[in-house]
Amino acid sequence: MNDGDASRIVTPLSTVVDGRMTLEYACLEYSWLVHGTVVFKDEGFEGPDSAWRECVAEFARRNVNPEPRKVSVPVQVHGSRVIRERAGGGFMEAPTCDGIVTGEPRLLIGVSTADCVPLLAVNEPARVIGVAHCGWRGIAQGVVENFIEEMEAAALDARAGRSEGTGREAHGPGGIRFVMGASVGACCYAVGEDFLRAFSGREVEECAEHSGGRTVFDLRRLIGMRLSDRGIDRAQIFADNTCTSCAGDMLCSYRAGGKSCGRMYTFLMIAS
Repeated sequence: MNDGDASRIVTPLSTVVDGRMTLEYACLEYSWLVHGTVVFKDEGFEGPDSAWRECVAEFARRNVNPEPRKVSVPVQVHGSRVIRERAGGGFMEAPTCDGIVTGEPRLLIGVSTADCVPLLAVNEPARVIGVAHCGWRGIAQGVVENFIEEMEAAALDARAGRSEGTGREAHGPGGIRFVMGASVGACCYAVGEDFLRAFSGREVEECAEHSGGRTVFDLRRLIGMRLSDRGIDRAQIFADNTCTSCAGDMLCSYRAGGKSCGRMYTFLMIAS
């Protein structure tokens, strides 16, 4: 097993914005798209509470251009629910879900992580975007599959809403690019038998490795397999192989730092 070998490897560009480390990916550099991962390392957050959401909203007001009309910071329950974000409501929304999709401009959507995999999706022809929080429980319940379905449904709606054709495929899995952001690597992700029973024999065989009296598991490879099983070509799947636990001094890792490790917010927004 090679960590992340189910996808194309990408190296993030690291910068400092408003005093906080941010990560961006060259494979998502579209003129109409804003994206990134912001590391909230030193604020002392022990979980994504209301203070955390206000901190994210303030960062967006000060640093995202153009300024969002709405910022979504979901209440994540390690489940499989994926919603469609639309205009309306207040500036900061906190829907209960583990994935958000939108085709509307200036709606900033994102998820919080501190080892789990943030999965970004961009359908460039349709101008539909999405982001999902992929922990092992959510993956076992089908969050990846639900995320793909919602992305495809939003792309179909976007195409139906246009009065003219684009000349490009705007729907179906072939039009979507997926990027897995920084997360815990197999090197640091030891699991038990209860964990392994949540997945198929094929997935365990491909993603688990038994060595030195412990079993480690590659979540990024698992997500890549699930994407491929739903018709996503490997050329459309990218993974940042940065391990949040190994890089716990700079990034946020529950395994490395405990409850007060901070949180990372991974976001996308259609600029116009």
